[in-house]
Amino acid sequence: EMPVIRGPDRMGGNWLAGRLQVGTRMTMFSLQDDKRKEGDNFLGSIQELKAIQNYLPMKLYADLYVNSYFGIELTWDEARAETGAWNYDDNVPYHTDGDFRINGPILSIIGRYPNSTRFTPYAGLGVAFLNAKFIHAWWWRLGFPSEEDWVANGSPKYFYTPVVRTIEAEDTRGEVYFAGCDYSITDNLLAGVYLRHMAAELNTIYYYTIGDFRKDEGEYVIPMDNVAYGLGVSYKF
Repeated sequence: EMPVIRGPDRMGGNWLAGRLQVGTRMTMFSLQDDKRKEGDNFLGSIQELKAIQNYLPMKLYADLYVNSYFGIELTWDEARAETGAWNYDDNVPYHTDGDFRINGPILSIIGRYPNSTRFTPYAGLGVAFLNAKFIHAWWWRLGFPSEEDWVANGSPKYFYTPVVRTIEAEDTRGEVYFAGCDYSITDNLLAGVYLRHMAAELNTIYYYTIGDFRKDEGEYVIPMDNVAYGLGVSYKF
């Protein structure tokens, strides 16, 4: 009888074995430049940036290795920072004008060190392609003297004065460096730790409008450099 030659169970299955790894991470991050002194503001009266944490394990990623040691990683990330401001006016205490948000894909080169233990360390570098946005606080955007005044008026969506205040942030790119270690729970299921540094700056412009008239108040650079720490789970094909 002729011998039976069995092919791969699925197209590309043999090549992908040990090369493709998909997973998700839960991260927290800290901003590296988050406070300024009086007279050296980030923008307008903004002197502080507070990291807004999201602990949901929604940082999806996929690693594809071309050999046992090197490959590429594609992941999604997001960071959000609340602004803190002082007007040096007893009538307008410490407040927030809104939040800066960056999110987008990160494409990286990754290297790992396979060995005889259950631990596989890795490291990489890449580029983050970031969408940037300033999410205005309603009271500030609509021209109310303070958030308390806005709430006292029923938290309306109409303008309190003809003046409309706006902060716009340009999309940007960031440099990313990371390292971590995976632990093989089974041959295919892994758990790991993750450490990443991202260098990113936002070019912003602050202006106000009265009808068709626009007055630019200046261009500013907002530092969003951050360090992220994370835990993750993944599946290795």
